[in-house]
Amino acid sequence: MNQSLNDLMKEQQASWDKLRKEHEEQNVRFMLDFEQKMEKFDSDLESARKIARETMAKIVILSTSIIGFSVTLLSVKQLDLQIGTRGLKLSWLLFTATIALGLLIPFVESRAKYVIYWRGLQHQEWERTLTFWDKLKIVVVIFYSVLIGPRNLIYCKIYKDEAIRNKNAHRNAQVIHWTNKVISLMLATEILFILLFVGALSVLLYSVTL
Repeated sequence: MNQSLNDLMKEQQASWDKLRKEHEEQNVRFMLDFEQKMEKFDSDLESARKIARETMAKIVILSTSIIGFSVTLLSVKQLDLQIGTRGLKLSWLLFTATIALGLLIPFVESRAKYVIYWRGLQHQEWERTLTFWDKLKIVVVIFYSVLIGPRNLIYCKIYKDEAIRNKNAHRNAQVIHWTNKVISLMLATEILFILLFVGALSVLLYSVTL
């Protein structure tokens, strides 16, 4: 009886070990497949962003050229052109805004990605509520990190007090989360960039009469 019970326990243990091994193998396969899909997703996303950045760079160059070309046309007295001063000034203003936005979007996006990568390597904690002042501090840290110092140690220092360390780890996690929203905002701002360029070109053409 004892021998049978021992054999049964061994069989049960062997069955559990087999199930655990199968589960571990499935988990490894899942993680490898997930990593491969994420790498492909990141590669495809970066290719799309490269096309968008190149298009924006061309529009910035085109906007600059249009301003220079329109100034040249005004200086040629032989051309009998009637150009509305108000419309011309408005178009130049819109082209200038297009140029500024075209330079700002990739600048902010690239630095925001650096902030996310850098802070992603630091300690993070999620199970904690934020006060109004915490949120305000996080916004200030995001502005500072993206525009001035992406590789700063705010909320990422080594703290001996565990409570302070966990609190700042949560703030660091929120900085990462909200910085992702900055990138989303830059993607949405690209629509405004295109509209500004189309609007500037339309106003310029409307202000010119032959």
